[in-house]
Amino acid sequence: MSNINQINSLLKKLFPITRSLTGIGNMQTFLILKNILPSIKIQSIKSGTKGFDWKLPNEWHFNDAFIKNKYGKKIVNIKKNNLHLIGYSKPFKGIISKKELLPHLYFLKKFPSWIPYRTSYYSDNWGFCVPYKLLKSKDFVGPFEVCIDTSFNKRGKLVYAEDKKKGSLKEEIIISTYCCHPSLANDNLSGLITAVLLFEYIRNQKTRKSYRLLIAPETIGVLCFLKKSKIKNISAGTVITTTGGPDLLSIKDAYDIDHWINKVTHLAVSKFTNNKYIK
Repeated sequence: MSNINQINSLLKKLFPITRSLTGIGNMQTFLILKNILPSIKIQSIKSGTKGFDWKLPNEWHFNDAFIKNKYGKKIVNIKKNNLHLIGYSKPFKGIISKKELLPHLYFLKKFPSWIPYRTSYYSDNWGFCVPYKLLKSKDFVGPFEVCIDTSFNKRGKLVYAEDKKKGSLKEEIIISTYCCHPSLANDNLSGLITAVLLFEYIRNQKTRKSYRLLIAPETIGVLCFLKKSKIKNISAGTVITTTGGPDLLSIKDAYDIDHWINKVTHLAVSKFTNNKYIK
């Protein structure tokens, strides 16, 4: 099994990458993961493709984003923290007042030092996530110069990654996790790393059932996978997420709580934690 040094090394490599539903960050992530699982296959889906009743948006790219105050000081800068820019923000450039800027700022009054995480995948919007204390600081003086240098490619694509491990049976168990969040260590780099290293371990075992690893942007990526891939042999699966936080291990039950995968998961976690886990 993997050791803590390998986990920390992988986390440090993946953390700075700006991931989203689409864009180069996801591909960069998968290429790093191929060093651990060389057999990973990177699949792609064209922008505009329908995943059942969802439609894949155009591929999103960003170059720069910042806010300068009245004195020309950058008070928000995506190059210092990629959480500042709302995911899928449309481009915008202009000099605007405080009144015009405020509706495009997202913050948490309860946690004035935190930068929240927001996206705008399916709506025409632009904005920034900022710590609430910025709005109360002496630097928050307008008018403000706002620059969001982003673009959309309607001929772009969404990428996801999958790997397979054959067992003596064709019946598959799927291990799924998502890759569309930027620099968020717990949600969900921890889940991604856990899933990859778990699958690396499984690949080296002799198993009856076959296993498949799926790493995809949440919702639309999984829907595209379900539409495109052969899934008739999948009999059970689990989504691994937020495994790095300080809380107890937790299980979110399957829709069918009597399914064997649900029962086995509770049995294993209960034994491992001496029944001290969140249900």
